[in-house]
Amino acid sequence: MPELAPQRSLNTRSGDLQFAPRVMLFATDFSRACQNAWPYALAIAREYHSKLLLAHVIDPLIFAAVPSELASAAKEQVRREKEDQLSNLQRSESSPQLDFEPLLREGEITDVLLRIVHERGVQLLVAGTRGRSQTKRLLLGSMAEKIFRQAGCPSLVVPERASFHETFVIRRILCPIDFSLDSHTALAFAKSIARRHGAQLILVHVLRENLSMAKSENEWAVHDAQNRLRKLLADDNLPFETLIETTVGLAAEQILQTATAYHADLVVISVHPAAGTVAHERERKAYKIIRWSRCAVLTVPRFLGSMAGSNSLAVAER
Repeated sequence: MPELAPQRSLNTRSGDLQFAPRVMLFATDFSRACQNAWPYALAIAREYHSKLLLAHVIDPLIFAAVPSELASAAKEQVRREKEDQLSNLQRSESSPQLDFEPLLREGEITDVLLRIVHERGVQLLVAGTRGRSQTKRLLLGSMAEKIFRQAGCPSLVVPERASFHETFVIRRILCPIDFSLDSHTALAFAKSIARRHGAQLILVHVLRENLSMAKSENEWAVHDAQNRLRKLLADDNLPFETLIETTVGLAAEQILQTATAYHADLVVISVHPAAGTVAHERERKAYKIIRWSRCAVLTVPRFLGSMAGSNSLAVAER
């Protein structure tokens, strides 16, 4: 594996897409999975001087079995408990430079969080997810998938297997490329993060196995993909030489294997919007990557690069 030694001096070009979240949303249910994501939210807020919204949503369904004459008192008690938990979460970080705002809401969890993203101009949503079995995935995974597919802003999803070491050091970033416009936008953000953190970028393209193709045809396909990846790096202005991997097989499995082989600290992927039931229909590639990843995964929504509103991170540096 190449030694990480600075190779180039950086001169960020005007017009490059920049990852610079000014308003962040940390969604928590105070579970272990969310506790695992909390240090990531803090580290990013410190690095980018972001306003950090701390959101918890009380689902009315938890009171369904409470007798009507006790419902009002039960709701007040839960509200006080959750307010205390949000306060404790905020007090757990001693840095006076961080700008926190606790948000306690009631309603259907994903709908409320998506509303906050829209109303508050959130530019990065941070959430934890847990469960590697299919059953557990439906409990929390469907929420996470609905959020990152419909939020309209990048989401940092922290799987339970991701480990955080005191400081959020990004040394290697993996970015899968399928040559769509969507993956090009994800690549732009991956480059921005690599410049900011002095990290090495790894591009991976996964070819589908085609047993009907001759050996020479397979070799040509690999060679062509490698050339196309190199063209994406023309004048890339990155701190380290970018590594290129071309593999054959199932996309999610190959991406995860490459991330593990290179000890990636972050995976940046593009995602398509989808209906809220998508996670219950079948496990799609993006969530399969998140569910089995050993590091945090940044999802970049489709068409984000063409968005110009305050909810977009596609900001050209001036």
